[in-house]
Amino acid sequence: MIHMPVDMPVWHESASTNMSARNSHSKRRTYKKAMKEEQKKLAIDVGRRLRWVRELTGRTQDEMVADASQGQWSRWETGERLIPPVAAIEVCNRLRISMDYIYRGHLLGVHPELAKYLWGQHPQELVPPPIYTGWGKGMDPA
Repeated sequence: MIHMPVDMPVWHESASTNMSARNSHSKRRTYKKAMKEEQKKLAIDVGRRLRWVRELTGRTQDEMVADASQGQWSRWETGERLIPPVAAIEVCNRLRISMDYIYRGHLLGVHPELAKYLWGQHPQELVPPPIYTGWGKGMDPA
């Protein structure tokens, strides 16, 4: 049997567990906050790209998605909400754009004429298709 001096503090397992739980909870909260900020930034970026392509094609918000109201489309364009993948696929099919364009700003898979106009208006915010290396240098796509 081990005898401990009376004046020596006793380490309780529950104290370390509580401290660890608090640190873990704080890290989770920080991570969730960072993720929420990233999601908000993504929603804003996606919304801008949706608005650009809608305006270039001359469509109204009502004409964009069959199952979405004008108000819902407006919330997607303003970045208040992120467009769900099913609605994004419908937009891609209707406008001949790609999911990469909507969610990442990559022009690969976008109809060449539309991609050319988008690139011409927003070159700092979009990624050109890798096969069109001459873009931005006065060269047209193939």
